[in-house]
Amino acid sequence: TIDRMVMERIEQKTNEVVTGLNKDLHDWEAATMNLLATSRGMKTNAHPFGVFAKSVPWNKLTRHSDLQKEAMIFGLAGFLEGDPRDNHQEDLQKEFAHLKHKLALTKKVSRHHWKFSKLRPANFPTVRLAQLTSMVQRENRLFSCLVNASSLEDVRNLLHVPLSDYWSSHYDFAKPAKKVINPIGKTTLESVVINAIVPLLVAYGQATDEQSLIEKAISWLEKMGPENNAITRNWDQIGLENRSALQSQGLIQLYKAYCSRRRCLQCGIGNKILSSL
Repeated sequence: TIDRMVMERIEQKTNEVVTGLNKDLHDWEAATMNLLATSRGMKTNAHPFGVFAKSVPWNKLTRHSDLQKEAMIFGLAGFLEGDPRDNHQEDLQKEFAHLKHKLALTKKVSRHHWKFSKLRPANFPTVRLAQLTSMVQRENRLFSCLVNASSLEDVRNLLHVPLSDYWSSHYDFAKPAKKVINPIGKTTLESVVINAIVPLLVAYGQATDEQSLIEKAISWLEKMGPENNAITRNWDQIGLENRSALQSQGLIQLYKAYCSRRRCLQCGIGNKILSSL
Protein backbone atom coordinates (compact mmCIF):
# COMPACT_ATOMS: atom_id res chain seq x y z
CA THR A 1 0.00 0.00 0.00
CA ILE A 2 2.76 2.47 0.87
CA ASP A 3 4.45 1.73 -2.48
CA ARG A 4 1.18 2.54 -4.23
CA MET A 5 0.86 5.75 -2.19
CA VAL A 6 4.38 6.79 -3.24
CA MET A 7 3.56 6.37 -6.93
CA GLU A 8 0.28 8.25 -6.49
CA ARG A 9 2.06 11.19 -4.91
CA ILE A 10 4.81 11.28 -7.52
CA GLU A 11 2.23 11.09 -10.29
CA GLN A 12 0.24 13.93 -8.71
CA LYS A 13 3.32 16.15 -8.55
CA THR A 14 4.36 15.13 -12.06
CA ASN A 15 0.96 16.23 -13.39
CA GLU A 16 1.52 19.62 -11.75
CA VAL A 17 4.87 19.89 -13.57
CA VAL A 18 3.22 19.08 -16.90
CA THR A 19 0.49 21.67 -16.26
CA GLY A 20 3.13 24.33 -15.56
CA LEU A 21 5.13 23.19 -18.58
CA ASN A 22 2.16 23.76 -20.88
CA LYS A 23 2.00 27.36 -19.65
CA ASP A 24 5.74 27.73 -20.31
CA LEU A 25 5.28 26.57 -23.91
CA HIS A 26 7.23 23.36 -23.25
CA ASP A 27 10.33 25.21 -22.12
CA TRP A 28 11.91 22.76 -19.67
CA GLU A 29 14.51 25.25 -18.47
CA ALA A 30 11.80 27.80 -17.63
CA ALA A 31 9.70 25.10 -15.96
CA THR A 32 12.73 24.15 -13.85
CA MET A 33 13.25 27.70 -12.63
CA ASN A 34 9.55 28.08 -11.89
CA LEU A 35 9.66 24.96 -9.73
CA LEU A 36 12.90 25.91 -7.98
CA ALA A 37 11.52 29.37 -7.21
CA THR A 38 8.10 28.19 -6.05
CA SER A 39 9.55 25.44 -3.84
CA ARG A 40 11.55 28.03 -1.89
CA GLY A 41 8.40 29.61 -0.50
CA MET A 42 7.51 26.69 1.77
CA LYS A 43 4.13 27.27 3.45
CA THR A 44 4.76 30.79 4.70
CA ASN A 45 5.57 32.45 1.38
CA ALA A 46 4.27 29.86 -1.07
CA HIS A 47 1.80 32.23 -2.72
CA PRO A 48 4.08 35.23 -3.38
CA PHE A 49 6.86 32.91 -4.58
CA GLY A 50 4.41 31.25 -6.98
CA VAL A 51 3.20 34.57 -8.39
CA PHE A 52 6.76 35.89 -8.61
CA ALA A 53 8.04 32.78 -10.40
CA LYS A 54 5.42 33.13 -13.12
CA SER A 55 6.34 36.80 -13.71
CA VAL A 56 10.02 36.14 -14.45
CA PRO A 57 10.98 35.66 -18.12
CA TRP A 58 13.55 32.98 -17.27
CA ASN A 59 14.66 32.50 -20.87
CA LYS A 60 15.58 36.20 -21.07
CA LEU A 61 17.08 36.36 -17.60
CA THR A 62 19.91 34.00 -18.49
CA ARG A 63 21.22 36.34 -21.19
CA HIS A 64 22.10 39.14 -18.78
CA SER A 65 24.96 39.98 -16.43
CA ASP A 66 25.05 38.84 -12.80
CA LEU A 67 24.01 42.27 -11.54
CA GLN A 68 21.13 42.41 -14.01
CA LYS A 69 19.95 38.93 -13.01
CA GLU A 70 19.87 40.00 -9.39
CA ALA A 71 18.08 43.23 -10.30
CA MET A 72 15.43 41.39 -12.30
CA ILE A 73 14.78 38.84 -9.55
CA PHE A 74 14.57 41.33 -6.69
CA GLY A 75 12.74 43.88 -8.83
CA LEU A 76 10.02 41.45 -9.95
CA ALA A 77 9.74 40.24 -6.36
CA GLY A 78 8.90 43.81 -5.29
CA PHE A 79 12.00 44.49 -3.17
CA LEU A 80 13.25 47.46 -5.19
CA GLU A 81 10.35 49.79 -4.44
CA GLY A 82 10.64 53.19 -2.75
CA ASP A 83 13.77 55.07 -1.73
CA PRO A 84 16.94 52.96 -1.70
CA ARG A 85 18.08 51.85 1.74
CA ASP A 86 21.73 51.42 0.77
CA ASN A 87 24.07 51.63 -2.22
CA HIS A 88 23.52 48.04 -3.30
CA GLN A 89 19.77 48.45 -3.48
CA GLU A 90 20.24 51.71 -5.39
CA ASP A 91 22.45 49.94 -7.97
CA LEU A 92 19.82 47.24 -8.42
CA GLN A 93 17.04 49.82 -8.76
CA LYS A 94 18.89 51.53 -11.62
CA GLU A 95 19.42 48.23 -13.42
CA PHE A 96 15.83 47.14 -12.91
CA ALA A 97 14.43 50.43 -14.21
CA HIS A 98 16.39 49.87 -17.42
CA LEU A 99 15.40 46.20 -17.73
CA LYS A 100 11.76 46.87 -16.94
CA HIS A 101 11.52 49.29 -19.86
CA LYS A 102 13.69 47.22 -22.22
CA LEU A 103 11.90 43.90 -21.63
CA ALA A 104 8.43 45.27 -20.80
CA LEU A 105 8.49 43.49 -17.43
CA THR A 106 5.34 43.39 -15.32
CA LYS A 107 5.78 43.25 -11.56
CA LYS A 108 2.98 41.30 -9.86
CA VAL A 109 4.30 41.15 -6.30
CA SER A 110 5.11 43.95 -3.85
CA ARG A 111 7.16 43.87 -0.68
CA HIS A 112 4.07 43.88 1.53
CA HIS A 113 3.00 40.52 0.08
CA TRP A 114 5.99 38.78 1.64
CA LYS A 115 5.97 37.49 5.22
CA PHE A 116 8.98 37.92 7.52
CA SER A 117 7.23 37.54 10.87
CA LYS A 118 8.18 34.47 12.94
CA LEU A 119 10.80 33.40 10.38
CA ARG A 120 14.45 32.91 11.20
CA PRO A 121 16.65 35.32 9.16
CA ALA A 122 17.99 32.37 7.15
CA ASN A 123 14.42 31.74 5.93
CA PHE A 124 13.61 35.36 5.04
CA PRO A 125 12.29 35.69 1.48
CA THR A 126 15.15 38.07 0.69
CA VAL A 127 17.68 35.36 1.60
CA ARG A 128 15.76 32.72 -0.38
CA LEU A 129 15.76 35.06 -3.40
CA ALA A 130 19.49 35.63 -2.96
CA GLN A 131 20.04 31.85 -2.99
CA LEU A 132 18.00 31.57 -6.18
CA THR A 133 19.99 34.42 -7.72
CA SER A 134 23.29 32.71 -6.93
CA MET A 135 22.12 29.53 -8.64
CA VAL A 136 21.14 31.37 -11.82
CA GLN A 137 24.34 33.38 -11.81
CA ARG A 138 26.48 30.24 -11.63
CA GLU A 139 24.53 28.07 -14.10
CA ASN A 140 22.28 29.18 -16.95
CA ARG A 141 21.06 25.71 -17.91
CA LEU A 142 20.02 24.11 -14.65
CA PHE A 143 17.59 21.67 -16.23
CA SER A 144 20.26 20.18 -18.45
CA CYS A 145 22.56 19.85 -15.45
CA LEU A 146 19.85 18.06 -13.44
CA VAL A 147 19.09 15.64 -16.27
CA ASN A 148 22.79 14.81 -16.58
CA ALA A 149 23.41 14.60 -12.81
CA SER A 150 24.73 11.12 -12.05
CA SER A 151 24.18 11.22 -8.30
CA LEU A 152 22.27 12.91 -5.52
CA GLU A 153 25.53 14.57 -4.52
CA ASP A 154 25.69 16.23 -7.96
CA VAL A 155 22.25 17.71 -7.34
CA ARG A 156 23.23 18.95 -3.89
CA ASN A 157 26.27 20.69 -5.39
CA LEU A 158 24.06 22.40 -7.99
CA LEU A 159 21.74 23.77 -5.30
CA HIS A 160 24.32 24.52 -2.63
CA VAL A 161 25.78 27.69 -4.16
CA PRO A 162 27.69 30.26 -2.04
CA LEU A 163 25.91 33.58 -1.64
CA SER A 164 27.40 36.83 -2.92
CA ASP A 165 29.48 38.96 -0.56
CA TYR A 166 26.51 41.24 0.02
CA TRP A 167 23.93 38.53 0.74
CA SER A 168 26.26 36.44 2.88
CA SER A 169 26.42 39.43 5.23
CA HIS A 170 22.85 40.85 4.92
CA TYR A 171 19.43 39.34 5.51
CA ASP A 172 17.67 42.36 3.96
CA PHE A 173 18.71 45.60 2.30
CA ALA A 174 20.64 47.80 4.74
CA LYS A 175 20.27 45.16 7.47
CA PRO A 176 23.62 43.49 8.17
CA ALA A 177 23.57 40.02 9.65
CA LYS A 178 25.29 39.31 12.97
CA LYS A 179 26.89 36.20 11.50
CA VAL A 180 27.62 34.91 8.01
CA ILE A 181 24.52 33.67 6.19
CA ASN A 182 25.12 30.23 4.75
CA PRO A 183 23.82 28.86 1.45
CA ILE A 184 20.68 26.74 1.37
CA GLY A 185 20.29 24.52 4.44
CA LYS A 186 20.07 20.71 4.37
CA THR A 187 16.34 20.56 5.20
CA THR A 188 15.40 23.16 2.58
CA LEU A 189 17.66 21.56 -0.01
CA GLU A 190 16.08 18.15 0.49
CA SER A 191 12.61 19.68 0.33
CA VAL A 192 13.49 21.20 -3.05
CA VAL A 193 14.73 17.82 -4.32
CA ILE A 194 11.56 16.05 -3.11
CA ASN A 195 9.00 18.61 -4.24
CA ALA A 196 10.59 20.04 -7.38
CA ILE A 197 13.48 18.09 -8.86
CA VAL A 198 12.19 14.51 -8.56
CA PRO A 199 8.76 15.33 -10.11
CA LEU A 200 10.52 17.35 -12.83
CA LEU A 201 12.80 14.48 -13.86
CA VAL A 202 9.96 11.95 -13.69
CA ALA A 203 7.87 14.20 -15.96
CA TYR A 204 10.73 14.52 -18.44
CA GLY A 205 11.42 10.79 -18.30
CA GLN A 206 7.77 10.10 -19.13
CA ALA A 207 7.76 12.68 -21.93
CA THR A 208 10.90 11.24 -23.52
CA ASP A 209 10.22 7.61 -22.61
CA GLU A 210 13.46 7.39 -20.61
CA GLN A 211 12.73 4.90 -17.85
CA SER A 212 16.28 5.16 -16.52
CA LEU A 213 15.72 8.84 -15.72
CA ILE A 214 12.56 8.03 -13.77
CA GLU A 215 14.34 5.29 -11.85
CA LYS A 216 17.25 7.62 -11.08
CA ALA A 217 14.95 10.30 -9.65
CA ILE A 218 13.06 7.81 -7.49
CA SER A 219 16.32 6.29 -6.26
CA TRP A 220 17.29 9.71 -4.90
CA LEU A 221 14.22 9.62 -2.67
CA GLU A 222 15.35 6.23 -1.36
CA LYS A 223 18.80 7.63 -0.52
CA MET A 224 17.49 10.65 1.39
CA GLY A 225 16.61 10.52 5.06
CA PRO A 226 12.95 10.51 6.18
CA GLU A 227 10.99 13.74 6.32
CA ASN A 228 10.16 15.00 9.78
CA ASN A 229 6.82 16.78 9.99
CA ALA A 230 3.52 16.53 11.84
CA ILE A 231 2.16 13.88 9.47
CA THR A 232 5.19 11.59 9.55
CA ARG A 233 5.51 11.94 13.33
CA ASN A 234 1.92 10.76 13.76
CA TRP A 235 2.66 7.66 11.69
CA ASP A 236 5.82 7.06 13.73
CA GLN A 237 3.70 6.93 16.88
CA ILE A 238 1.66 4.01 15.58
CA GLY A 239 4.70 2.13 14.30
CA LEU A 240 4.58 2.62 10.52
CA GLU A 241 8.08 2.46 9.05
CA ASN A 242 9.58 5.73 7.85
CA ARG A 243 13.23 5.28 6.96
CA SER A 244 13.57 7.34 3.78
CA ALA A 245 12.07 10.28 1.91
CA LEU A 246 10.45 7.72 -0.40
CA GLN A 247 8.50 6.20 2.50
CA SER A 248 7.74 9.67 3.87
CA GLN A 249 6.08 10.64 0.61
CA GLY A 250 3.95 7.51 0.73
CA LEU A 251 2.86 8.22 4.30
CA ILE A 252 2.03 11.85 3.48
CA GLN A 253 -0.05 10.74 0.49
CA LEU A 254 -1.83 8.13 2.60
CA TYR A 255 -2.85 10.76 5.14
CA LYS A 256 -3.75 13.57 2.72
CA ALA A 257 -5.54 11.53 0.06
CA TYR A 258 -7.23 8.90 2.22
CA CYS A 259 -7.19 9.36 6.02
CA SER A 260 -8.07 13.06 6.11
CA ARG A 261 -10.79 12.47 3.50
CA ARG A 262 -12.19 9.40 5.27
CA ARG A 263 -11.58 7.22 2.21
CA CYS A 264 -10.90 4.14 4.38
CA LEU A 265 -12.73 1.72 2.07
CA GLN A 266 -10.45 2.72 -0.81
CA CYS A 267 -7.30 2.09 1.21
CA GLY A 268 -5.66 -1.30 1.77
CA ILE A 269 -4.65 -0.42 5.33
CA GLY A 270 -8.09 0.99 6.12
CA ASN A 271 -9.81 -2.10 4.74
CA LYS A 272 -7.60 -4.39 6.82
CA ILE A 273 -8.35 -2.43 9.99
CA LEU A 274 -12.09 -2.34 9.34
CA SER A 275 -12.26 -6.05 8.49
CA SER A 276 -10.61 -6.90 11.81
CA LEU A 277 -13.25 -5.03 13.84
